[in-house]
Amino acid sequence: MLKFSIGNIFRRKSIMILAIVGVGLGVALMSTLLTLSEGINRRLNETFTELAADVTISPVDAPGLFGGGSGGTPFSTKYVPEIEALNDVTWAYPQVLTTIPPSSLGENSSFGALLIGIDSEKDKIIDGPTKHITQGRNLTGENEVIVGIETNRRGPRSVHLNIGQILKVPVSGKINPPEFVELEVVGIFETENAVFDNNIYALDSTVRHLANVGADKIHSIRVRAKSTETVEAVADQIKEVFKRDGLEVQTSLSKDVLGQINDTLGIFQIVLLAIGLIASVAGGISIFIIMLMGVLERRQEFGILKAAGWSNSNILFSVILESVTLGIMGASTGLLLGFGATQALERFIGEGIAVYSPMVVFGVLGFGILMGLLGGLYPAIKAARVAPMETLKAL
Repeated sequence: MLKFSIGNIFRRKSIMILAIVGVGLGVALMSTLLTLSEGINRRLNETFTELAADVTISPVDAPGLFGGGSGGTPFSTKYVPEIEALNDVTWAYPQVLTTIPPSSLGENSSFGALLIGIDSEKDKIIDGPTKHITQGRNLTGENEVIVGIETNRRGPRSVHLNIGQILKVPVSGKINPPEFVELEVVGIFETENAVFDNNIYALDSTVRHLANVGADKIHSIRVRAKSTETVEAVADQIKEVFKRDGLEVQTSLSKDVLGQINDTLGIFQIVLLAIGLIASVAGGISIFIIMLMGVLERRQEFGILKAAGWSNSNILFSVILESVTLGIMGASTGLLLGFGATQALERFIGEGIAVYSPMVVFGVLGFGILMGLLGGLYPAIKAARVAPMETLKAL
């Protein structure tokens, strides 16, 4: 019976191909969307784990995620040791920021990039970018930069910065006449944290010159609390430190910002799943239609089989087996197509953006089996109800 049922599938090659294509395209879309969702979620979780205890202090007029945009009114460095001395604070890292315009990043650049000043010794303590150089070398002097790996993964018109490349960057506020500084790319780093890997870093003194900021001023302070439980209390204490001098600042809790992103991502994932399910169900309907047409065409065959001794359950099992086999073949084809699509997306967007986890693979295959089962159930029941005498009379 098993050999007969499987043989029937390959006997009708055109119908088999239509069913596999119908299911395969739906499953390919679903698997691609699920792997994208899985990859984005994994990246966010990795970033959340690392930054959950962080607070960023910046001027109230500073734009950007985590208060990280350039601009805003710089404030005094005198607050750094006072904040670092607070209870439940592990370290406080002052930063000077500026923006490298798209025109300085090359003809293919559509976006600017954030340039952040680094204290080499303190960066080692906080396990910063200088500890994660993957190409080239670390910063050793003025007018050198290291580039985050994600800076080169922003799309078809992304920045593609290579070791040895020179960036001609304007000095902030120097317009008549304009002043430029040439920065050499000496290294590329990858911390596996999306927040940092999208930035470019140089020595603090280099960024101060470009941002036109004095040695006693900073744009932000990144503070690491000793635990996620105390991070909100730390933020409140920091506000009080500045309030004593009548200075208002914004404190951005990374866990709050990432939590909002996670909530939005959750809705996005539901939408992706719904789109994938709709496409896959459409593939399941194609199995139903094809199996039903096949049953109608093979009524006489089923009548002969029943006259030869096949029971209703034998007919039912045979038709469902055909349908489930088509579902598995379609789901497997869809997985292969989806894998090819995600590989193309990774080349387009960046490595690690799509993750083929065992849950995705087995979930998609299980869904294909379910679609095959549901798609063949009614046709199988209809086939089992064929009356042998009526079909034989028609011969």
